Amino acid sequence: MKKKTIAIIGESYIGTGKGLYPVELFKALNKISKKHNFKLYLRDSAPFDGPNVIKVKTFDTKIRILSGLGYHIPLFYELRKDKSIDLIHAYDVKTNIVSLLLRKPTVVTEYDIYPLDYRFPLDYIFRFLYGLLGKANSIISVSDYLETLLVRECPSLSKKISTVHLGVDTERFKPSTKKRKGETVTIGILGNLDQDGALGDVDGKLWNVFEKIVKEYGENVRIIIGGGGIPAGFDKLKAYPQVEFKGFIEESDLVKYYQGIDIFIYKYNRYIYKHKGVEATATFELIPLEAMACGCAVLASKKGALLEVVGEGGVLIENSEKNFYENIKELIENKKLRENIQRKGRTKAKTLTWDKCAKEHLKIYEKITNGK
Repeated sequence: MKKKTIAIIGESYIGTGKGLYPVELFKALNKISKKHNFKLYLRDSAPFDGPNVIKVKTFDTKIRILSGLGYHIPLFYELRKDKSIDLIHAYDVKTNIVSLLLRKPTVVTEYDIYPLDYRFPLDYIFRFLYGLLGKANSIISVSDYLETLLVRECPSLSKKISTVHLGVDTERFKPSTKKRKGETVTIGILGNLDQDGALGDVDGKLWNVFEKIVKEYGENVRIIIGGGGIPAGFDKLKAYPQVEFKGFIEESDLVKYYQGIDIFIYKYNRYIYKHKGVEATATFELIPLEAMACGCAVLASKKGALLEVVGEGGVLIENSEKNFYENIKELIENKKLRENIQRKGRTKAKTLTWDKCAKEHLKIYEKITNGK
């Protein structure tokens, strides 16, 4: 029986999330199934190579809004050349258009709905593109939370959507085998930092929480702040020697970063935008999942997809400076509780692996390619 060929469209393989997903999915699919041929299409700048990885030669466009066409147009011609493809897996609404133009059976993954809040006329353009998701054979949502949002905004998609959570490589993201020296408790954060300026976060600022913790515990705590583009509000923490600013953390350094942290903080932000409170729209949180896999005690907002990703594997709280301060204090002072949360986090992470994610994708692919 002839093997079915599945073309997975990726991007640039940058950091975590949308860039990482197609690559990790491709690797896991090749590990669990020998009944299919999997091909991965990436931009030529992507730092990932291997058998059946096709690098698409891109070109620059001077108009920023059209920059994606420098990849999408050559991608279209690259896919059209390959007559062996039985199904295309697109990674967003724009690459879904590429697949639809080729008239191939299509699976498309969606990660968020924030483009629907763009300014006119982009909001109308993206609403049209989201509507075209209904032309695909199947739509994958990365969380139940996102599925609810998609159906709310585009009710016609409800019959084609199924949720498949993303994953983590628990063989790579795992606790350190080295024992910690001393009693200093390390608190860490990576990305998703509070904003300042025009978008005012209405739930309080973590930099105020961290300053109170440092003043209260002194040399008994260490705070590590990772991520690029850190808001200016965190600058006041530079006055404290216990606070370290790591800047952007390369993907290859993430495991080492997480392994050095006892308590990992992840705050789901809510902003004032157009005179009303709106939620941030990140709808699957890989960062706290990776932190749990590495043995961190995760303290996160009781919001959005964090209820699914972190769940019983961490401590979920309502957003406020008071709640973050009090729960960080408790985790610092109660070592037994902290270690229990760390164990629960690792156990939770093992239920959300790339292998499990790939198996769910394979079921969807086979249902379509088998004509069911």
